[in-house]
Amino acid sequence: MIKFFRKIRQRLLTENRLSKYLIYAIGEIVLVMIGILLALQVNNWNEERQNHARVTSIFKDIQEDLLNDIKEINRFQDSFYKNEDSIANRIIKGGLTASDYLNSKNKHLLHFGLSVYNLYITDQSFQVLNENKSTIPEDYKAVVKDLNFLYNEYNQFMKGVINDYTKFDENFTELLNIKPWYNTIIINDTVTKDAVNFYLSDAYKSNIYLYRDHLKKLNGITNLIKLKAIQHYLVLNHIT
Repeated sequence: MIKFFRKIRQRLLTENRLSKYLIYAIGEIVLVMIGILLALQVNNWNEERQNHARVTSIFKDIQEDLLNDIKEINRFQDSFYKNEDSIANRIIKGGLTASDYLNSKNKHLLHFGLSVYNLYITDQSFQVLNENKSTIPEDYKAVVKDLNFLYNEYNQFMKGVINDYTKFDENFTELLNIKPWYNTIIINDTVTKDAVNFYLSDAYKSNIYLYRDHLKKLNGITNLIKLKAIQHYLVLNHIT
């Protein structure tokens, strides 16, 4: 093709047909420019297609993370929270007696209120998405914005709730550890009269009330996060 155009150019010069040569030269430049623009457009299309494929792959990983988070929240709510909330309500309402604490089958009651559920949102795949944010296609920007709200705003709020919950646990543990009878329970597995009196006291019930309150806050934010996670999973399902 290049050889063909070269022959035409040489013939026009030989025949001294300058005006036609100039028209031809301009036409040739225009063709070259069109070729360059087409090449750039094809390159942009290829790059955009690659970006879509890359982001879609990350979205699939985020879907898997969301599914795991939903399952973990369900485990917390259906098992841990329901059990702890039920026992806490019995204690606060005075539903447990001295015989309950002295019963060897109820040893878990002697350490009730000292359990911290290590719940967290998996955001590794979302961090990978952030690392590629400069290549995210425009039609995915709204989806990424919504995901950002889940992984940053809601997640940070949950971390704050868990942090308060953990601080309570530390303070409550410290309170029990200074009680001589609590060391007796840990070392000798023996429940003394002083221990029973404390577990039946208003002071202990007040601490359990605080414990239940922290659990309720955690259950509340996890309910919201689970709802948002399900919504985002369904949205991503239409993309992937």
